[in-house]
Amino acid sequence: GGYKKGLKICLSALFAFFIIMGYSYECTDSWDLVITKNSLQWLKVLISFSGYIIFFYYCISYIFYKIDSYNLYYVDEINNKKILYKFFSCFKSHPFSISFIILFLIYIPYIIVSYPAIFCNDMVNQIIQAYPELESYAPAYTSQLATEEGIYLNNHHPVVYTLLIHFFLELGVKLFSSYNIGIFICALLQLIVMLFSIAFSIQLLVKMNIRLEIVFTVMLYYAFSPRIQSYMFFMTKDVFYSAFLLLFITNLFKVSISHTMKDNLMFGISILGIMLFRNDGKYLLILSLTGICFLYKTMRKKMVLYIIIVILLGTAYTDIILPSFHVIPGSVREVLSIPFQQTARYLRESTTPISQEEKVAISAILDYDTIIEKYNPNISDRVKNTFNEKATKDELKEYFHVYIQMFFKHPSHYVQATMNNYYYYFYPGRKMADYWSYLSSEQNIESANDRCKKLGTDFGHPKVLKRMRDTYEQLREGIARLPIVSLLISTATYSWLLILLMFYCIRMTNREALGIIIPLCVQLLVCLAGPLNGWHFRYMYPIVVSLPIAFLISINLVKNSIIK
Repeated sequence: GGYKKGLKICLSALFAFFIIMGYSYECTDSWDLVITKNSLQWLKVLISFSGYIIFFYYCISYIFYKIDSYNLYYVDEINNKKILYKFFSCFKSHPFSISFIILFLIYIPYIIVSYPAIFCNDMVNQIIQAYPELESYAPAYTSQLATEEGIYLNNHHPVVYTLLIHFFLELGVKLFSSYNIGIFICALLQLIVMLFSIAFSIQLLVKMNIRLEIVFTVMLYYAFSPRIQSYMFFMTKDVFYSAFLLLFITNLFKVSISHTMKDNLMFGISILGIMLFRNDGKYLLILSLTGICFLYKTMRKKMVLYIIIVILLGTAYTDIILPSFHVIPGSVREVLSIPFQQTARYLRESTTPISQEEKVAISAILDYDTIIEKYNPNISDRVKNTFNEKATKDELKEYFHVYIQMFFKHPSHYVQATMNNYYYYFYPGRKMADYWSYLSSEQNIESANDRCKKLGTDFGHPKVLKRMRDTYEQLREGIARLPIVSLLISTATYSWLLILLMFYCIRMTNREALGIIIPLCVQLLVCLAGPLNGWHFRYMYPIVVSLPIAFLISINLVKNSIIK
């Protein structure tokens, strides 16, 4: 009826807006190609916008029709093909173990060429801060927040992940006299945890009787999707976090239909993992569980209990446990990317003179003299790094007072600053999602060995495998940039699919299906509070990992409700 048609028109207009506005920002770092005084340009925009709405309307109508009419469930049609039948029968009996083994075997070449692991600068900082004998604050700004002399461990990155890396480094030294082997074992554990989470979710799909060709397509996605593959041995907290988020979504569905101790335990483990492997994990959980609480009528008491547990555990961890060990807290700068970018853009673009009051308030928080020069429309780190860690609460309060005043003077500068910093999350433009190359890993390894001379570290990729590494990387990235396949390395693809799924669930008025994707919608909001534009894939990785499973669970819930 009219309600469903209206939803499709709204979604079409939203996608058209992404295309029109994204193109303007890609070309000019502003909305000047869209919002302009040029009458001819206005006409071009209006025609393009209308054309895109019509195009997307028919595309969305077709997609929704295909989802509505598609038979999602398994039908035994291969009895006459004995070998395939035996394999599928075995797979249906043991989906977890078979999918885990298949995926692990596929990843063996990648494990070999990536030995001991793919390093990034954040990981190097995590290695250094856990060794007090190095007497080094990493990152450097944490020296301004230290409360105890001789303690360098900080919560800029999750402490649990830092200590996990440290544990395996020490294990490697004690058992094999090698830091390299230690970090390899840690990377291997990371991959195993991710494969466990994927295999666990695939097992659920099989139990839901999802067609096996769909299940195997999902397995192929996890095995060969370029960015999922390139992150499996990349040492970053986001891999563990993504694995636990996938477990959270899978077990959310399970606890909604059963009350077994095992399902509740796995759900609890996933919640704990999310909290421990991302500093903002507790906020994602609180928002997600609150949304689920409103959507799942039969689970409200349980969800309220989980919300209380998350708040209590999160508060105890950050406000009691970490301070008792004098762990250096993370900086407030990490949650201020958006206002700092807006302030920098305002100062760069505004023709209104800056008052002395405004200058003093900003100077107390940021380096007023350099932020215009440092401002990068796509990355807030350069402005954010001028933050004064010694700023008082009163100075922050005064800054935000001025910040709000400036907003009402020129709100367009604030809006443009934010759109400019995040448009690639929604615009499928020329710039593809980045990856950590083996060359950058080698550079970070060199940095780690140089900064850890006192320890005598032996980090390094085997030189004998260099040609294999380079060939593998060139082949993977070459294939990734082929037409159609390149959709897998555009962050906008996943944002659009998530939004499309959300509108489909709303269209079908299925509260349970909508509840499944709430964590991913919240994660997208987390991406939009981060420092970097959409081509930085690390922030989108949790959505990329969980979306296929969330999609199939949601569609299953919709189809089951129709059958009922």
